[in-house]
Amino acid sequence: MCIRDSDNVLANMESVRALQKLAYQPDFPLVRNVTIYGQQVPIWPVMYFLFAYEGIDLQTLANNLASRQMNRPLDRRIDMICVLDQGVICNCPPDQSMYTCLPTPGSLLVPCRTKKALLLFYTLLSAPLNQVWLRCV
Repeated sequence: MCIRDSDNVLANMESVRALQKLAYQPDFPLVRNVTIYGQQVPIWPVMYFLFAYEGIDLQTLANNLASRQMNRPLDRRIDMICVLDQGVICNCPPDQSMYTCLPTPGSLLVPCRTKKALLLFYTLLSAPLNQVWLRCV
């Protein structure tokens, strides 16, 4: 896949995020919330990542998506993009202390150019996934 048209990307993301999560039905009194997108939620939300082998320049793509997403709630934005031949577009908090795969209040989309894009993508993705739990029956 080659990322060229951010309008189609955003439309696809909206259709995926609009799906209802019906498989998870907690039937026990213990309520466990997770902190994601700057808020506490009882059910892990759908995350949305893009992966492409090639695409337009990372900075151009980041600027294009940032301008189209700035007025959206954090949980209605594209989380992170991996363009294998260029690098990763991830989120950077206002204090610029670290890169994250998920948007946080005030974070900006920033391109990170690297020849090891897949490694960076998986490294950033591992942080929020460490909050996910499985229920054993």
